[in-house]
Amino acid sequence: MTHYTDDELSWHSLKPHGEIEAHLGKCSDCRRRDEELRAIDEPLAERSTWTLHADLRRGGDPVRTDLLEIASRLAQEMAAAKERLDKLIEQSVKFAYDGLAIEPALRTAGAVHVLCDAAHDACEREPMHARNLAEVALAIANGLTMEQHYLNAKTYQLVGLAQKERANAFRYLGNFPAAIDALDGAKHAYKRAGVSPWDDAVLLYTRGVVLYRFAGAEAERCAEQSAAIFWSVEDRRRYVHARMLRAEIGYWRQDYAGARDEYRHLLPLAEEEGDGLLVARLLCSAANCDIELARPREAEASLRTALRTFEGETLSTEIANARWALARVPLLDGKFAVASKLLRAVKTEFERLGVMNDAALVTLDLADVLVAMHANPVEVQKLCREAYAAFKKVGMVNEALTALAYLREAARAKTITREKIRHVRRFLLQVQEQPTIAFDVPEA
Repeated sequence: MTHYTDDELSWHSLKPHGEIEAHLGKCSDCRRRDEELRAIDEPLAERSTWTLHADLRRGGDPVRTDLLEIASRLAQEMAAAKERLDKLIEQSVKFAYDGLAIEPALRTAGAVHVLCDAAHDACEREPMHARNLAEVALAIANGLTMEQHYLNAKTYQLVGLAQKERANAFRYLGNFPAAIDALDGAKHAYKRAGVSPWDDAVLLYTRGVVLYRFAGAEAERCAEQSAAIFWSVEDRRRYVHARMLRAEIGYWRQDYAGARDEYRHLLPLAEEEGDGLLVARLLCSAANCDIELARPREAEASLRTALRTFEGETLSTEIANARWALARVPLLDGKFAVASKLLRAVKTEFERLGVMNDAALVTLDLADVLVAMHANPVEVQKLCREAYAAFKKVGMVNEALTALAYLREAARAKTITREKIRHVRRFLLQVQEQPTIAFDVPEA
């Protein structure tokens, strides 16, 4: 289920939107936030709120006057930005070329919010488009000087928001160093803006998601701290996400049984929230644990349920990941021809999405299948070269390239085996969590 942002819900309270109204009837999370926002917005619209006592009127009340002006200007800017940008945002290819040519009239705080919301929505469907949207949002936000803008120091919050969405996009693209740089920029901007603990928690959680594969201890601290804040402010849905991050860290530490139990423990909380998408993600994560525990039947049932939800929401990266996991099920069963067909399709899909690190790992799975089938060695060599080139392009550490070079040479020398492929694959996953470890050549 797609959720609406606070900005969209606030705009809905001023100008009702049929689709949002229908969504509120089904989504308890958005309905709760809508009620909270209305409790703030509705008094602002009452004349009595702005009617001051006589002695206050004589001296004036700049705080209330500024508040009213800010609310009005931001609403107008968002409406103008949506009208101008909606069609351009929908055309991802055109936006990549024309996005930076946005006219000066749209260099506003409202446009930053519209672009960031669009980037957030696009991350799972078109991560490269999400990156472009966030880049334009950041360019606009950086151009809003604190001294000259009506938001004053809060212009830095716009910079932080744009940087956070850049980090999200880079995360989906598998470019983790760029994601960390963007998060550092967001943290610096948020500090200057003086944001709420909830904003800090969102940033902590995002940082944990980026770090969990290669800095597990720091990621775990981020998960624990953000979960505690989300629980304290009664944001149950994000609390579940933070707990999921803890389970994900367990998965990467190869505690598959513990991670699976944690995912399944969170399912009732997600169901209570009425969040079908969150339920699907929990099922998919638990299924990946079942695959590692060689429980293909349990994994397949959960994955097919999750995939139906992802397809209903048209979440491209989630669909590709679920299909990747499903392609590994016949591999466990020894149905190599089926696994080969499914893995080729998943590899193509990740390449189309620009998620090259996952495409490279799928390439190794495919090489594993071809070796098991005693397929043409030339094709195996080609796959190993592709995996090496892909990891080099996304900036993997030298030891990862050493491991892939070893596999590439084994393919060239026709000494490659399934165990060698799996040894390298395990190392590539491990080195993302521990960048300083060295690659050990397996015994012959």
